[in-house]
Amino acid sequence: MMKSDDPEIVYIHTGTDIVHAELLWAALLSAHCIQPGSRLRCLVPEDDLASLDAMVPPPLRGTFEWAPLAVPDGTPAYRNRWIKLQFPKWLRGPSLYLDSDTLIVRPLDWKLCRGLHFATTRNRDSDGFLNPISSKYYASGHFERAGWPWVDGLEDDYRNGGVVFVQPGAEAERLFGLWFERWQAYHRASGSHLDQPALNLTLHEANWNEQLPDSWNAPVFVLPKTARGACIFHYYFSGICDKLEDSTLLRTLQSKIRSGRLSVEEATALLRSGKPYHGPGARARAYFEAGQYGWAARAMTTKYVNKLTRRSH
Repeated sequence: MMKSDDPEIVYIHTGTDIVHAELLWAALLSAHCIQPGSRLRCLVPEDDLASLDAMVPPPLRGTFEWAPLAVPDGTPAYRNRWIKLQFPKWLRGPSLYLDSDTLIVRPLDWKLCRGLHFATTRNRDSDGFLNPISSKYYASGHFERAGWPWVDGLEDDYRNGGVVFVQPGAEAERLFGLWFERWQAYHRASGSHLDQPALNLTLHEANWNEQLPDSWNAPVFVLPKTARGACIFHYYFSGICDKLEDSTLLRTLQSKIRSGRLSVEEATALLRSGKPYHGPGARARAYFEAGQYGWAARAMTTKYVNKLTRRSH
């Protein structure tokens, strides 16, 4: 049952290509299936609305609300960040922003957001062998491109901009204003639309540390073990294991949406399984195809041991 003060779940989409639209459909479908009482909105440039609305698959029609905005011309990436970094302007109340490459797989406990104004999640990543690495490994280069000195301490507390809770008000507006300014400076210096370096510099300078649970931002694509107990899978693609994509739950949902054969009931079952990969032996197959043979062997061994354990009981 939806309560009037429950946060809205809000996505942003710019551009009209079908591949990225399918990511949005999968994300929205996950929210509709797993968080059925929550209101869903999608912020879009007003000139993209007609094309996007015509693409909405039948299971999603009537489940979310478009919010068309007047947005400056530019690339889809630029327009996306322009909307995102002025997020409080577009909100009607407490809201959870989610990237379109996220899937909600377990219900969110909104009580965890009480008293928060601007809360983010830790960013976690891995090396080419799916081992956790410090954020400094890659983030320090982004700071260098902008001419910013690296901030000691960020390597253990680097934040991700793909899952953000916002309570509209003076604090959120102040922090988003600083983030927007830092992002503009980063864009001028580097030519990149990446917003995460500016987010982390903003949080450091403002001494702001509100945080959502790690389970709300599980980077299952690069750190599969984070799927255990996760509420939100985040399939951000770092480029280190691109071949894993076809076996992910996200790609499975995309494919089924494209085929027109996916029902809400089937989508709910897939999501509630809590498995970041889909299909018989999908995890082992994905590791093998990516050339990560040790992890493939480990996945097969774990499955075999678990099967024997179940039989023994």
